[in-house]
Amino acid sequence: MYGFKTGMMRRALIAASIMSLVGLAACSDDPNEDNNGGGGGGIIGGAAGRIEALPATINFDATPINGVSTKTVILENTGEGVLRLSSIKLEENDEDDRNEFEPSGAWPSDARLDPGESIALEVKWSPKNTTRDTGTIRIATNDSLARNFEVPITTPALEPDISSPRLVQFPRVPTGETQRLLTSITNSGQAPLQLKRIILSPVDATEFSVTFPVAGQESDPTADTTSWADVIAPGDKIDVRVGFTPTSTNPASAEIIIDSNDPDSPQYRVNLSGNAGVPIIELGGVDVPDPPTADESHVLNFGPSSIGRQNTRTVRIRNAGTERLDVDDISVVDDGGGVFELVQTSLPGGLPEESLELEPDEEAIFAVAYTPSAEITNQGRLVLNSNDPVSNQLRVDIIGVGSTNACPIAVGEASIVDGSANATTQISTIPLKTIQFDGSRSTDPGGSVQRYEWEIVQKPINSNARLTPNNEDVKPRMFLDLAGDYVVELTVFDDLNVPSCDTAQIFIRAQPDEDIHVQLVWETPADRDQSDIIGTDIDLHYLHPLGSWDKLPYDIYWNNKEADWAVPGRADDNPSLDIDDTDGAGPENVNHDNPESGNNYAVGVYYYSDNGFGASYATVRIYIEGLLKYEKRDKYLERENVFWSVAAVVWPLQAVIEVDSLRQGFPTR
Repeated sequence: MYGFKTGMMRRALIAASIMSLVGLAACSDDPNEDNNGGGGGGIIGGAAGRIEALPATINFDATPINGVSTKTVILENTGEGVLRLSSIKLEENDEDDRNEFEPSGAWPSDARLDPGESIALEVKWSPKNTTRDTGTIRIATNDSLARNFEVPITTPALEPDISSPRLVQFPRVPTGETQRLLTSITNSGQAPLQLKRIILSPVDATEFSVTFPVAGQESDPTADTTSWADVIAPGDKIDVRVGFTPTSTNPASAEIIIDSNDPDSPQYRVNLSGNAGVPIIELGGVDVPDPPTADESHVLNFGPSSIGRQNTRTVRIRNAGTERLDVDDISVVDDGGGVFELVQTSLPGGLPEESLELEPDEEAIFAVAYTPSAEITNQGRLVLNSNDPVSNQLRVDIIGVGSTNACPIAVGEASIVDGSANATTQISTIPLKTIQFDGSRSTDPGGSVQRYEWEIVQKPINSNARLTPNNEDVKPRMFLDLAGDYVVELTVFDDLNVPSCDTAQIFIRAQPDEDIHVQLVWETPADRDQSDIIGTDIDLHYLHPLGSWDKLPYDIYWNNKEADWAVPGRADDNPSLDIDDTDGAGPENVNHDNPESGNNYAVGVYYYSDNGFGASYATVRIYIEGLLKYEKRDKYLERENVFWSVAAVVWPLQAVIEVDSLRQGFPTR
C-alpha cells in the first residue's frame, strides 16, 4: 500500500510538471521529440510519454560466491503519450575485472510503449569474489524529463560468518578415562571462511585435546588428524572432536580459540567444560534450535488462535546441569502490541520477587497467554535470566496468528486403572500405579476434534514415565514409576488444525504410603536407550540387622523378594521388593510397613551386570511415612561387582544415617 500511494503522488507531480511545460513544449523546434506518437515536430494536445522504474533501484540480496540470484525491474509508461526506448544497456562497474551481471533472458534493444504499457527486465548476478559489485541499466528515451534514464544496481558485501556451539561440556568423566565429543565449525556466510589458527587455551590444558576426523572415518578417533581444512565454503562445515581425560574429579575448563577472516568474529571462542559444576537451563514446550546454542532464539509458537480469547501454552524449565540453577527473572519483553503476557499465577518458585531455584534435573513450569485481537500474525519475545554461564539471558520468540475460527475445547480426565474413583483432573495415589487418561469429551464448536496431543510436562527426577501406546491416542496410559508429582497436558486440534485455546491439565501426586520406602534408579551413559530390553542390571538390597548381604532370609533383593521377618505368619510387617529391573535405569523399590522397634535397617546397592555398557551412576532415595528423608544422587559405580553401602534407617526414630562407602563384592555383614 505504501508503494502504491507513493507512485500516485509521483505521477501527480509529473502530471503537474507536464502541464507547466505545455507551452514551452508546444513551441519546441527539436525534430527528435516524439511524445505524441507522431513522426516529430512537438507535443500535440499536451500528450507525453513518461518513464518510471519499479523498483527505482535494484538491490540484490546476499548470494554465495558462484551462486546465482535474479531481480526484476518493471519499466512503465506513466504518461499520456507514446514512450520510446531507443536504447537499453546493462553496464557493470568492473572494479574487480569480472563480469558478474548479465541479462536474464532476451532483452529488447529498443521498445515502444503506449500509455500504461510496461516491460520487465530481469538481471542475473553471480558473484565471483567478495568485492562488492555495482552496475547500471542505462535507457535512452524520448521522455523530455529523463532523456538518459538510469536504474542503479547494488549488491551487499559478501562475508564469511563463523558459528559453532559455544560450549562443549563433559559433565561426568571418571578420572583417567577419556570421553570424546563431536562439535563443528560452520560457515553460515556467503564467502569462504579461512581458518588461520585453531589452538587450545591455556597451553597447559592437557586434560583436553582437539583433533579433526578424516572424511569417511568419522567414527574412528584413532584416524583423526591434528590438521584442519584451511577453507570452509559457504554453507559448509568441518567436524571437530574434543577429548577430555581428567586427572582428578575437580572441574576443568579451557577454550578453543579460532582465528579466521570473519570480520565480525576474527577470534571465535568455544568453551570446554569437564566435571564442571555448572547449571544448564533447558526449555521444553518450545521449538529449540538444532543444534541448541546460546545465541539462537527458541520459539514458542501458538499457531492459529481464536481472536478475542485467551490462549495459553505451558513452558517447562529443566536444570540439565550439575549445579543449582537460579532463574532470576522471566519476562515478556515484547508483548506484540499487548497480545502476549505471562500468566502471573503460574510462575514457579519465588518468582517474581525471588529467584526460582532448581537442583540438577529438577523441573518447573509456567504459562504464557496469547489473546489475538485481529486476523494477523503477532510476534513477541520472552526472556529468562539465569546463572547458566552460557545462556544467562535465554530469549524465546513468541509467534501467534489470530484466527476467526473458534478454537476447540480440550477436556482431559484421568483415573487409576483398576481403581474405584471416578475420572478427575487431580489424582493422589501411590507409586507403581497405572493411570488411564481420556480426552474423548473434548469438543469443537465449529467442527470436530481431529487430533489429540498429550504431553508429560512435569515428572519426578529420573522418571522414565511415558504415554502408551503413544501421545496421540485419545485414551493413553502412563505407569507411575517413581514417587513424586506428575503434570500431563492435553491439546486438541480441529479439522483446520487449530489447537485448543487452553490445554487441559491433569495433576498427579504419587506418594508412598508405607512406613519405609526405598527407591533405586540409575543411569548408564553408554546405554543410549535405557528403555529397551538390553541394559545394565543393578540391584537394591535391604538388610535386617540379624542378616548378611546376599543371604536369605534377612536380605531383601531379587532372589528374596519377600520374607517373614517379625511376627511369624503376620503379613503386614514383611518387607518386599516390588520390581527387579535387569535391563537398565530402574526403578527398584523396597517397601516395609510396621518395622521392628530398636532395629537399624541397612540399604545397599550391588552392580550385578553391566552387559558391556560399563560404568553407571546410581541414585537412592529413602521415604519415611511418605516424606523424602534421604537422597544420594549419581553415585559412580565403575564396574560389575561393586557394592555401595548407602545408609541405615533407624527405627522408631525415623532417622537415616549415611554410610556412603564402596568396595568390591559384598561385605560380610
